[in-house]
Amino acid sequence: MSLALDLAQRIARMRYEDLPPAAVDGCKAAVLDTVGVALAGAAEDAEIGRIRRMTQSSSPGAGMEPGGMARAGPALARP
Repeated sequence: MSLALDLAQRIARMRYEDLPPAAVDGCKAAVLDTVGVALAGAAEDAEIGRIRRMTQSSSPGAGMEPGGMARAGPALARP
């Protein structure tokens, strides 16, 4: 059996109840940290943010910028 197949099967069998509480807490903290950093950075007027906002405004779409009202299509989405 390949490593990828074994990993996929383990993931498919996994249930939320089987996860250790420390893993769940760590994931929650990581998600909150990511959202917090994205929101804090959205207010910054750094050069890259200005360029990104200019690009997004010329290509409207369904995706909304964290912490703002700008929208962009999937092709311009950035993590």
